[in-house]
Amino acid sequence: MSIRAPVGPTNIADQDCCVGRGLAAIRAQKIDGDFLFFNLRYLEKEIAGLGTGSTFHAINKIQLAEVDVNRGNFSIPEQRKIAEVLGTVHRAIEQQERLIALTAELKKTLLHQLFTQGLRNEPQKQTEIGPIPESWEVVKLSDVCWFQSGGTPSKQRPDYWEGTIPWVSPKDMKRPRLSNVVDHISEEALDQGSKLAPAGSVFVVVRGMILAKDVPVALAEVPMAINQDMKAIVPGPRLLSDFLLYAMVAFKQMLFEKVGRSAHGTMTLMSSEIASFQLPLPDKKTQQEIANAIKTLEKKHQIHQRRHATLTALFRTLLHELMTAQLQIK
Repeated sequence: MSIRAPVGPTNIADQDCCVGRGLAAIRAQKIDGDFLFFNLRYLEKEIAGLGTGSTFHAINKIQLAEVDVNRGNFSIPEQRKIAEVLGTVHRAIEQQERLIALTAELKKTLLHQLFTQGLRNEPQKQTEIGPIPESWEVVKLSDVCWFQSGGTPSKQRPDYWEGTIPWVSPKDMKRPRLSNVVDHISEEALDQGSKLAPAGSVFVVVRGMILAKDVPVALAEVPMAINQDMKAIVPGPRLLSDFLLYAMVAFKQMLFEKVGRSAHGTMTLMSSEIASFQLPLPDKKTQQEIANAIKTLEKKHQIHQRRHATLTALFRTLLHELMTAQLQIK
């Protein structure tokens, strides 16, 4: 009887271990072990295509054993050279992944510390949103901001969607800062179906199933229009845009707790809940210092993300060219 296992990604064990049901352990024989690992990575899609089953996609052991893992007929020395090159890039990718995780955790810790203890080690006071520095105050967003809704221009007018004005929807809200997005609209479309929010606005998603697990927020670095599932929070003279962004991230859990479900089942964050949402407010000099500290760490996080993306693209290219002998190592 064949043994069936889910078809999934390939990994390599760095120590002796046991495997559970649903995993296939492959030992290298007459082939370099690291080369075998990278070759299986190269063949992942092909191996996945061998799987059968509608509810439980799987491949049997006999099928797996028939996969040719050295189509280039590389000698053992050649295999080791290929594995060495790919291993160097692979380790660099793993290092960037660790640094991305580290900077993300540091940012989370820094947000909590700065918004509860401040910068000057001053005494704290208890408030309705938790401990904050004694000299700070607690304000509602409606006291220090104004709000703007969005809309969607007619999809029946293709010319509305051929302009240069960025138009933000929830799918764009994956980054903390937005300077460009997927969709753009024309000036006429702006007059007919949306509004332009100024640079420095903080966008928040107010409708959609994403609100079941998160409340995405992002800062607009240029003037942008938004759709009807979003709200633009425009800071007044007492509040800096960067500080508003980081304060909303720091207290996002409190905002998430205000999400409700509409009669149609859609997750919704009511405008009244946003207006009454409370944040701590120090003087503008302190706001700037806090924003600068967090922004520095944020930039490092982005650098590691870019390096990770570059190394990942390099790895994919090398993997293909080395395994197909388009590129030879000397």
